[in-house]
Amino acid sequence: MERQKGRQRVTHGSPDHLTDFWRDFLVTNGPFDAPSCFSEHLATSMCAIVMPGQTCLLDVGCGAGIIGVYCLVEYHARFATFNDIQPEAIAVTRANVSALIAKHRVRAEQVAFSEGSFTDIPTDVVARHNLIVFNAPQMPENKLSAETLETVKSSGVNRLFRLAGADGLDVTRTFLGWYGNLPEAPPAVIQLSSFLGLSRIEAVLGQAAVRYKVLSKKEVPLRDMFCDAARLLGTHEIEDRLLRKRNGSWTKQLLVVSLSRDTEK
Repeated sequence: MERQKGRQRVTHGSPDHLTDFWRDFLVTNGPFDAPSCFSEHLATSMCAIVMPGQTCLLDVGCGAGIIGVYCLVEYHARFATFNDIQPEAIAVTRANVSALIAKHRVRAEQVAFSEGSFTDIPTDVVARHNLIVFNAPQMPENKLSAETLETVKSSGVNRLFRLAGADGLDVTRTFLGWYGNLPEAPPAVIQLSSFLGLSRIEAVLGQAAVRYKVLSKKEVPLRDMFCDAARLLGTHEIEDRLLRKRNGSWTKQLLVVSLSRDTEK
């Protein structure tokens, strides 16, 4: 995976709050964290993949439905199935989709909902789609202070949208294992944070039965909860995590990665 060179535009504003980008697509985010510039990058990156009138999208871990909704409205995807393990997420997504249907921006026959783990989605249901997208939980627990980790663990429904094991890649590993074992697997797109470390990301992707390619990168603010950990990193780790410190603020890179099945494995 090639290291990013040169400067990029940094998305300003807190990554923990709803950006103006989403206000035209959501009526609620319910009990969940508001979508941020991180989700915005994944959504806009889908323009290179979604085919108007043709793409049938499986939005895994949909949360409030932001990625699938954006693909339906802006890129005119043909169909989207919204999947999430939490019933609260499916309820929020239904509310957002219903509002768009009422405004005639989405048709009812363009959507379906799947509550439960993505690993339990029937393979014949997966086969009805020609693209999968997953913005995985990827908070590295070993880079949080004990106090912050306890706060996140007690954050109710948001806990499942954040925690992902010591290195932040546990959920991604599970997804790659599931995807690699599907009888028929359409292309997939995932977003990963460079704060996890390129060497770790490359190792996880390299061990999976998939081919992968970085589609886009974007420099964004590092969440405040990780800044103390960033200050303790050595030069090599800062480089591996694509971190920068400018004007007293830390930034990282968001990596949108396309996946396809490696038929040679």
